[in-house]
Amino acid sequence: MKVRPGRPADLDRLVEIEAGSFDPKFYTPMTRRQFRHHLGSPNSVMLVVADPADQVLGYALGLLHARRNALRFYSLAVAPDAQRGELGRMLFEAMEEAGFSRGLDMQCEVRSDNVKLITRYESLGYRRYSTVANYYPDGQSCIKFLRVRK
Repeated sequence: MKVRPGRPADLDRLVEIEAGSFDPKFYTPMTRRQFRHHLGSPNSVMLVVADPADQVLGYALGLLHARRNALRFYSLAVAPDAQRGELGRMLFEAMEEAGFSRGLDMQCEVRSDNVKLITRYESLGYRRYSTVANYYPDGQSCIKFLRVRK
């Protein structure tokens, strides 16, 4: 498996992974148009993990903002049939490296009811800095985290 930058040829597969990964009752899935934008934007870091035949199995998206000293870890999804392995971890670590190598901190958010992910972020050195009420489509709040670069 390898992590590489996403490219326009990955668009159909990214949309397919997104549709199979996020329940619209709880998350707002990205559209084809949004993926197309992020694949071509200098303000986006789109990474994919692919098998030896270059079949995309997952993606991670980070967003850059000129006035912030952090890379916002926006989304990560692994195809349902490829989950429960190390692909999500590979993408997460590659996104952190993309941010830290630019001299940026890492910012992310998680549903406040996702105890497993909150515990994981905190174990990796992420610290809570904000809670936003009614953030997700079902009204659930989110917790924002920050990890300062070393």
